[in-house]
Amino acid sequence: MTAPHLSLAQIRNRLILTARAVLRDHRPDPDGHCRVCRIPDCRLSAAARNVLDAAAAGLPPGKPAPPDHERGLACEAKPEATPMRTRHVDNR
Repeated sequence: MTAPHLSLAQIRNRLILTARAVLRDHRPDPDGHCRVCRIPDCRLSAAARNVLDAAAAGLPPGKPAPPDHERGLACEAKPEATPMRTRHVDNR
């Protein structure tokens, strides 16, 4: 099935499956080097871990995100927005 016909949950699941496959292939040998890339810090496995971390932090489809203070994010004071200066147009 092609992407335009997939739901967001299906796309998310495919990303997770792909990231897991990358981690399986690019896991380090006992010497600490990637089995495929042969370097100590494989960028592909780091990217796959980032995808899995982002998916784990995500919410199920359709559930609204909680406010920042409930997620443990610091609420910073936001500067007051300056009002936009608009030209007055007289439509007589």
